[in-house]
Amino acid sequence: MIRVLYLTRTKLALSRAHTINILKTAQYLAQEPSVRVLVVSLAGESRAVDQILRDKGINSPVSLNVLPKKRSALWYLVRTTNYDVLYFRDPWLVFPALFARLVGGKKIVFEVHGSYEWRFLLPLWHFAVRASDGAVFITKKLAQYYHSKKPYVVAPTNAVTLEAYSTPIDLAPVGVPDGSVVIMYVGSFLWYSIDVLVGMMQELRGEKVHLVFVGSTADDEKMISEKMKKAELEGRYTVIRRVVPVEVSKYLCAADILVNPLATDYPGSISSKLYEYLAAGKPIITTLGGANDEIIIDNENGIIVRELNGKLFAQAALKVLRDKKFATRIGEAARFSTRQYTWEARAKSIHGLLEKVMRA
Repeated sequence: MIRVLYLTRTKLALSRAHTINILKTAQYLAQEPSVRVLVVSLAGESRAVDQILRDKGINSPVSLNVLPKKRSALWYLVRTTNYDVLYFRDPWLVFPALFARLVGGKKIVFEVHGSYEWRFLLPLWHFAVRASDGAVFITKKLAQYYHSKKPYVVAPTNAVTLEAYSTPIDLAPVGVPDGSVVIMYVGSFLWYSIDVLVGMMQELRGEKVHLVFVGSTADDEKMISEKMKKAELEGRYTVIRRVVPVEVSKYLCAADILVNPLATDYPGSISSKLYEYLAAGKPIITTLGGANDEIIIDNENGIIVRELNGKLFAQAALKVLRDKKFATRIGEAARFSTRQYTWEARAKSIHGLLEKVMRA
C-alpha cells in the first residue's frame, strides 16, 4: 500500500481548474487498489468538505482535511507521519517536503506546471524539480524544458467524464437571441486575450452570432462591458458569472463554437479548458499557446490560429459557419479524441510513477 499525502496551499472551494485537478486526481488515484490518498488544504476554507466535493463533482469518497483557518505546512508535517509519499504542485512547498524526506524518510513528488513565466521564481521551480524524487509534468514541452534525470511522467493537466457532456442548458433566459450562433468562451482572462474576442466580433458584425462568456469574475465582467461598448457591440454578448464546475458541461454543450485565445507561449502553457471543450464535441478555435498542439490537431479536431489576432479568429469562425460538413467532422473528432484524456488514465500514469519512486 502506498499512502499519499497531497499537500496544497490552494483554497479548494474556489471554482478554478487547478482545484478540480487536485481533487479529481486524488479521487481516481485513490481508486487504484494499492493507493490511499489524503488531501490536506493549508488554506482557510470557507466551505465544508461535503460542499467542496459536491461542487467539484466528486462522486466517490475522498479523504479531505480542511479547516476554516490557515495552517503551517511544517507544523502539520511535524505532527503527521502516516504517509509514504508527499505530493505537491506548489514549488514553495518544496521546503516542508524536504523536511519530510530528511527527517521522516518520506518520498516527495512534484507536479510541475510552470517555468520561466514566473521570472524571479524560476530558480525555485528548478530547485523543486531537482529536489524531488519524481515529477509529473503537464506537457511534453515542459518535460523537455526541465530535462529531469529523476523518474517522471507526462500527465494531462485536466480530464473529463464524457457522460457529463450530453445535456445543454437553455441560454434564452440569460438573453441569448433565438436563432443566434453561440460562440462561447469559458473562464477568466488571466493569461487570455479579451481583445482578440472583441476584434473577432467586430469582423463578424454581418453574421448572426452572439458571444457568451461563462464563469467571468466581477472584474472580467467590467472589462468586457467597457471593451464591448467601445467597440459598439452592445447586445451582441452575454456574461454569465461564476458557475459551479459541475454545471460547466451544460453551458459548453449549448455552444456552437468554442474559442480559446490563450496569450502565453511558455512550455507549460496548455489550456486546461480545452479538454472540456473537446468533450462537448463542438468546433474549437484556439491559439497555439505553448503546448495546445499537444491535444489540438489543426483542422482535425479543432482549428489552431497561429497569431493572437481577432481577424484570424473571425476567419476561422466563418470557415465553420460556411462549411457545415467541416464543422460536424471536427466536432465529432474533438469528442472522440477526448477518450484518451480520462481521470482514470491520468491516475494510472501517476500511480506508475509512485511505484517507481517507492522502489528507488
